Amino acid sequence: MAVLLCLSARQAGAQAHDSIRVYIFLAETCPICRSTSIEMKNLYSGYHDKGIAFTGVFPSAKMSTDQTRADFAKKYSIPYPLQGDAGQRLTKKYNATITPEIVVVRIKDDKVLYRGKVDNSYEAIGRRREVVTEHYLHDALESILHGKKIGTTKTEPVGCFIEKT
Repeated sequence: MAVLLCLSARQAGAQAHDSIRVYIFLAETCPICRSTSIEMKNLYSGYHDKGIAFTGVFPSAKMSTDQTRADFAKKYSIPYPLQGDAGQRLTKKYNATITPEIVVVRIKDDKVLYRGKVDNSYEAIGRRREVVTEHYLHDALESILHGKKIGTTKTEPVGCFIEKT
């Protein structure tokens, strides 16, 4: 009986995570997006097999093309899908204003669970910390996986402004 209960709890937990998507708003020319790519690869590696989807979103139709996104993916070894945002539909929907900016969404009800920066590696533009002490996205994803309340649900991203169309 205990084994059946454990399997049921595990199955229920897996279903809860299958509907989570991490949107990463990016720009090919933003230096902070480039430096964040290593941490995002690590997070993807740790969470994609746990039912959390990752998608890189490029809001600039002027600068972002299929080729520039492919080049970015190749240069920074991005393992998750990258897409343009025609008409800035996702950018406007989730009110993204900076690249890189993270928006974690529960897909079933389109609820934003976390928004902001990956971690505190940048205090401000041009001011990178020597030691990262806060891992906001990691902590949010851990809370989601364990059914706990997310401690920090919003941080102010640091990076390049998204030009609205």
